[in-house]
Amino acid sequence: MIFFKPRIAVDFFAGSGTTAHAIMKSNFEDQGNRRFLLIQLKEPIDTKLPSGINAKELGLNAISEISKERIIRAGRQLSSVFREKGKDMNLDIHYKSYKLDRSSFKKWKNYNGTDTKQLETLFSQHESSLVDDWKPENLLTEILLIEGFPLDSKIETVEAFKKNKVQKVTSDFCEHTLFVCLDQKVEDETIKALSLGDNDIFICLDNAVTDQDKVRLDDKGLIKTI
Repeated sequence: MIFFKPRIAVDFFAGSGTTAHAIMKSNFEDQGNRRFLLIQLKEPIDTKLPSGINAKELGLNAISEISKERIIRAGRQLSSVFREKGKDMNLDIHYKSYKLDRSSFKKWKNYNGTDTKQLETLFSQHESSLVDDWKPENLLTEILLIEGFPLDSKIETVEAFKKNKVQKVTSDFCEHTLFVCLDQKVEDETIKALSLGDNDIFICLDNAVTDQDKVRLDDKGLIKTI
């Protein structure tokens, strides 16, 4: 019988983050590359923790916040221990944290009346498909999920583009690459420098490009506007 080591340890009841701490410690000890995924509801906590520490004084109000705080402290503590032992290690102690939130896209409401002015108002409110207070990092995460990319995709800023911030998204689970620009205007220099593979996709804001720009971008490959 063959046993396979799991690539990712999943803990649906993260609690104080014990699973994450143990995996990080194991990675530090044997240079491993184990990963973890923790899930924890935002359950409120008592003022006093079992250790006697006052959670409120630490700014912790929910179990999920304790989970994140332990991951941060475990990374710092383990890094300090190995530096003291003189080990030359290139360690990644960072982590990503996501929470369920409302969409960055406006929700369309069907109109069944006959008042054309109300209908015009409805259309004008949706000239942009995004909510007024959308944030680039939140929208980028939503784009990843819509396009079928996992949350652990590699995201890097393409330094070759000087006039715009263009982020390249890749994953072992997707054969193509996403290039995402969420600036308010896609500059001419960026359009000229853009080079896409046969299956790659360039995504930008609809109002960031003119109709003429869209034609030029179409010649580059598959383009999607938001």
